[in-house]
Amino acid sequence: MSTAAAATTAPPGAAPSTTAAVSRRTRIVVALAIGAFSALFCYLFQRLGPRPDFLYWWSAARMVLAGQDPYALMPVYNHALQPPFDAPFFYPLPAVLLVTPLARIPMQLASVLGFGTMSGLLAFLVTRESLWRLAIFANASFFLAAACTQWSPLIVAAALAPGLAVFLWCKPTLGLAALAWNRSWKGIALAAALGVASLFVIPDWPREWLRNTSLIIKHPAPIMTPAGPLALLALLRWRNREARVFLVMACVPQLLFFYDQLPLWLLPRTPRQSLWLSLASALGAAGWAATLHKGEPWVLAAAPWVLALVYLPALVIVLLQPHDGPTPAWLHRLPVFRRLAHPPTPPA
Repeated sequence: MSTAAAATTAPPGAAPSTTAAVSRRTRIVVALAIGAFSALFCYLFQRLGPRPDFLYWWSAARMVLAGQDPYALMPVYNHALQPPFDAPFFYPLPAVLLVTPLARIPMQLASVLGFGTMSGLLAFLVTRESLWRLAIFANASFFLAAACTQWSPLIVAAALAPGLAVFLWCKPTLGLAALAWNRSWKGIALAAALGVASLFVIPDWPREWLRNTSLIIKHPAPIMTPAGPLALLALLRWRNREARVFLVMACVPQLLFFYDQLPLWLLPRTPRQSLWLSLASALGAAGWAATLHKGEPWVLAAAPWVLALVYLPALVIVLLQPHDGPTPAWLHRLPVFRRLAHPPTPPA
């Protein structure tokens, strides 16, 4: 494949790459390697004992195949019961239907295969621009997603490939950020078709799902936290797609436990920006782990570290990017905007 031909495969609206295009063969090899490594890490972490979140989706899929209603069987928190019956089922039915192909195989194998596949797919998609985008796999958000077998790599993949939009059902809140990155009406139509089809499986699932989600404990949107108003600074780059994705991410409910924040790795335009965001997330995870106290709710304790060392660096990256297209004259009259829109040029 020629450089010119490969360059045409870049995601719509992506910033121009400063590196040579990557051949399809290289991308396939990298995707297989990343997929295998991700599956192995997922498997080894499960061997340590923690149950994967995939257990809930896999169990719900098996219930649907057996003609049962997972929302009725998992309606409340009851920690006296064994997982997956210890908590309400919080995911929409289309996400369950997407898991059903894996429901007939053992849960651990299904979770490892599922996470390895979505990671390999993401690797194939991000490398069509350049190899430095692989930094999306070298950060705390990805490793926590692998440890918990979460959907976030698949959500990012769906942002890069509209044909995968049906998988936005797996996490609709993060799916809004994916749509802000790459809105495809064909992808939205496919996702809507799956939603309609799911009504023939359990007609009442939207009401039951909303009832269960009303029980979710402390999944705040970042903008609702004390540091949240800082996110509004991204409006200074309101014409940039990266700023719009950041604002959507800041406004949707999510667990501030690193893995839900993986879509923020769409924002860097340069290898240096991606590296700094990855390093900041590693420092955040290290700080969170080092300051945990016995008996402390360890998931909730991560929130300040995520805000300070994932969201704040991502905001800085957005503000340092040049403003795409013309801006209103009144904005240029604001000193803070002039300073952010025209940062000092570093020496050559």
